[in-house]
Amino acid sequence: RMQEFMTCFPPYWYYVARTQQALGQLCAASETYERLVKVGQGHFRKDEMLAAGLANRAMILDYQHQPGAVDAAAKALGYSTDVWEANLMAAQVLGRNGHAAEAEDAILRNLDVELERDRSTVALVSLYAATRNIQKLQIWLANPAVVSRLPMPTLVRAAAVLGPRRLPQAVVAQWAATLQAHYDINYGPDDFVLVTTPAWKLQSSEMSLLVGNESSRQSTIALMPGKSEVRFARVGDFGHPLYGSSNPPPATLLVKFPDAPLVRLRLDSRPETAPANASSSFSSVVEMLTPTSFGSRHAPLQLAAIEIGDEQFPVAARIAGRESASVTDAPAPTPPAPASVSAGQPDATPSPATTTLASPALQPAAAPTKTTPVPAPGAESSLRLPVLPPIPLLSVPRFTTSQTIKATPGPEIPDPHAPPDGPSFE
Repeated sequence: RMQEFMTCFPPYWYYVARTQQALGQLCAASETYERLVKVGQGHFRKDEMLAAGLANRAMILDYQHQPGAVDAAAKALGYSTDVWEANLMAAQVLGRNGHAAEAEDAILRNLDVELERDRSTVALVSLYAATRNIQKLQIWLANPAVVSRLPMPTLVRAAAVLGPRRLPQAVVAQWAATLQAHYDINYGPDDFVLVTTPAWKLQSSEMSLLVGNESSRQSTIALMPGKSEVRFARVGDFGHPLYGSSNPPPATLLVKFPDAPLVRLRLDSRPETAPANASSSFSSVVEMLTPTSFGSRHAPLQLAAIEIGDEQFPVAARIAGRESASVTDAPAPTPPAPASVSAGQPDATPSPATTTLASPALQPAAAPTKTTPVPAPGAESSLRLPVLPPIPLLSVPRFTTSQTIKATPGPEIPDPHAPPDGPSFE
């Protein structure tokens, strides 16, 4: 009823168009945005409202496969450069229609002046992956700070474009540091548990587990602060809570992200290292008498490799450094040689080989060690006492509320002799 008094007021037409767009009336919203431009143009040299309106119109025209989407996106960037949402929407339209340089410039507007960083970084890496810009994609993924901002579906699509030989080490380190898996040994059938950071976004994927010849598609996801826990219940009997399980079987987790190739997480057994001077017979006795052993026991697994489509990306081997010489990462500057250290002055700089890449939030706390006094030389003893391993200290459990949801049934286990399916980047 107020429309006749608002026909010359541009914000009125902007909010009418936004309402029509929210209601799904895309054709009417596109026409209203066009009317907004006719009423509002020429008043200001920079107009953020017109930039936002034309960016929305460009998205609607691109979604409906109608002409004029690229022109609307270019005009939106001409009205203002200070609206990061309009810059990203215009860049998306330009990138889909073959204008990669203009799309890159629109995204870099946000990054250059710190308008917005997280979503803009994801958009820029996605643009490089979609246009197969190998050089710039490799440069950006070599920065650990950039890799930590990217969700896992974006990293998967980028890794599929680069391949295992050109994938930077920072991506492999991110995979290894943000994922842990183990078997939860209980009385009866045991569970498979996968703990990841929220960047994996497994709640929006489909998952299937393959252990030996058995497959499972039913899982639950517990969303907790700072991490997500995926559990496949009763997948097999791999041990007993009162004694350690020897060599748990490997597992393969199939993950299907939206608009990404099929991902296979290859998980191998990772035996826990015991002290060198510990007696195996007494170790099992101490473990049975420890109160923490009566609940459940974890048989840890390590991420051996990730398969994306037809390509296999080794993880454990590259973290161990066995394939560092064959991977073509971006060259890093050689640090200066340290000064010589005298015999009485210990070197306080830790060795790079001892640096742990796993996240501290996902690693269990190490038990305190106890040194055994060594007898003096020449002392003779007819009876040698066995050396017991350290008894783990009891800690008070900390309970946190978590949101447990039933995950979507995973994809069917494909034929191992058939080529893996999944969308391509062609």
